[in-house]
Amino acid sequence: MIAFAEAVAAGAAGARLPPFPEALRHVWDDFAALRPTRLVGLATQQITWAEINAYAEAVPGGLPYWQKSLIRRLDDAYEAAMPGRLSSKPKPTNVAEIRASLRAAIKAREAKAAAEALKESTS
Repeated sequence: MIAFAEAVAAGAAGARLPPFPEALRHVWDDFAALRPTRLVGLATQQITWAEINAYAEAVPGGLPYWQKSLIRRLDDAYEAAMPGRLSSKPKPTNVAEIRASLRAAIKAREAKAAAEALKESTS
């Protein structure tokens, strides 16, 4: 199922798709129902556990943990296989890296604002 999600995300044609595991069709349908929740503005985010749990409460009978976990894994695989995603910078993995990343983003934003202010004052 993960290989199928990766192939779909990469835009593989029907002949190049791995066989679909029909026994897990219901999991794929749940994943497809949750995919629109990923959109945040013009960017996509991962499907959160909160969204999966809310969805599980809304469907008759709920979802077992293994199915929720598979939906998360499908989402991660799908996102990673999207064209142009593999070349992106790796995400920070610890607090020090997150802080450094945030500091760099703040400095870049401040520099951009200063440049725009300078441009407006000289116009």
